Amino acid sequence: MNMNESEFIATKEYRRFNEFCDACMESRYIGLCYGSPGVGKTKSAEYYSAKHLKDSIPKNQFGSQIYSEAPIELSNCKTILYTPVPPLSAYQIGNQLSREQLIFNSMIKAANLNKIKKDQQNLTIKDIDALTEADILDHKDYYNLIIIDEAERLNVASLEVVRALYDKLNIGFIFIGMPGLEKKFSRYPQLYSRIGFAHEYKVLSKEEMIFMLEHHWQKLNLEFKIDDFADHEAMTTIMRVTNGNFRLLSRLFMQIERILKLNQIKNITQEVVLAARECLLIGTA
Repeated sequence: MNMNESEFIATKEYRRFNEFCDACMESRYIGLCYGSPGVGKTKSAEYYSAKHLKDSIPKNQFGSQIYSEAPIELSNCKTILYTPVPPLSAYQIGNQLSREQLIFNSMIKAANLNKIKKDQQNLTIKDIDALTEADILDHKDYYNLIIIDEAERLNVASLEVVRALYDKLNIGFIFIGMPGLEKKFSRYPQLYSRIGFAHEYKVLSKEEMIFMLEHHWQKLNLEFKIDDFADHEAMTTIMRVTNGNFRLLSRLFMQIERILKLNQIKNITQEVVLAARECLLIGTA
C-alpha cells in the first residue's frame, strides 16, 4: 500500500532524520542511519524522498510512467531512494543506480517544466515547445542525495561501486540498515573514512506513543479519553505490546479495526487489544 502525505505523521524522530538527511546533502558526506526493525526508517526515507509524489505519476498501457504528468510539487525534490534487491552483482547494482538517476532526472525535469507552465500561464504553444526542447537537451542532474535502504544487502564489491559513484558525483549518500551496520562498514576503510554523519533511529517515546494513539483512535472515528479508565487501560496495554515500534503499532491497529467491525464493538478495550495481539506474530527483535 502506498503511503500518501496525509497518512504520514512527522514524529520527533522523523524530524531528527530530516535534519540528518539535510546535513548529508549540504555537506556532501556519506551518512549511516541504523535502527531496529519497524521503527520507521524506511517510511521516513520514503517520505523525505517524496515517494508518494513519484508513485502518483500515472502510467501508460505499457506500465511506464508518463513523466510529462509529474506533479509540480516534485520540482523541489533532490533525493533518490534506492533499495537493492538480492541477489545482484556489483555490475547490476551499478546499472540499477544509473537507471534510477535517469528516471529521477526525467521526473524532475518534467515537474519543473509543468511548474513553469503553471507559473507563466501566458506562454504560447511556441514558447512551450521551446521549453520542452530545451528541457530535453538539458542534461542537468537534479539530485543532491542518494539514500540506499537495506544497505546490509550490499557486498564488498557493491560497496566499492557505490564508493566510486560517490567520488564521481560529489553528492551526499546515506546508507540505511540494521544495528551493527556501522561496525560492518568499519571493516572497509576506504568507504568508512568518507562517512561524516551517523544517526540511530530510535523507537517512539511515551509522549509520541500517546500522540500516535490519539491519531489511530481518530482514524477509527473514536474519541480518545486519556482520563477514561478503559481507554487508559487499552493505551497502556498497546504501549506494552508494541514497545514503541512504529510498524508493530500499525499492524496492531489493523487487527483492532478488524475485530471492532466483526464484533460491532464501539470502543477499544484491553480485551480487544489482547485479541488483536493474538493475531500477530511478534518477535523479540
